[in-house]
Amino acid sequence: MDHKFKMHRKSISCLLCIGLALLIGCSKESPTKPQKGIKDDHVLIGDWQFYFYASNPSSCPDLPVTEGCSGSGELQFIQLDNSLQGSSSFRYACQTCGLTLEWGGSGLLEDFEVSESNFSFSIATLRFTAPLPDQEQNQVSGVVTCKLEIDFEVNGIWRMIKTQ
Repeated sequence: MDHKFKMHRKSISCLLCIGLALLIGCSKESPTKPQKGIKDDHVLIGDWQFYFYASNPSSCPDLPVTEGCSGSGELQFIQLDNSLQGSSSFRYACQTCGLTLEWGGSGLLEDFEVSESNFSFSIATLRFTAPLPDQEQNQVSGVVTCKLEIDFEVNGIWRMIKTQ
């Protein structure tokens, strides 16, 4: 997956944080695991717009900063043979008490899993989980986890809206 970022702080500690964030978000070796036994009319198949927001408003008491992440992009789920696969294009930003980063990119979804009751996938430092609809829906909502640093993460909401 192609990840691009832009650093807004000029310090050695920021460079270390960026290196750690890249190790966390970009070091996965196996992108998408095809989901076996998927029907031709699976409820996820198609093109979707998505957006998310995760924050921890009380995390920087001495600064006028809220730690968190937000962003948006496009998802596409397709059936290939008898499996479901996903891809994304996205842009998002994350902020901690001492660092601000932006990411953008496109590629296959990482750690993509579908069960009878939910589905989940990762994009860079984000993990998305949502209930799997029983029937075709125009919107699906779930929980996103944004890992800001090795020992700190925030949870929030995400939603995808079907475009095709």
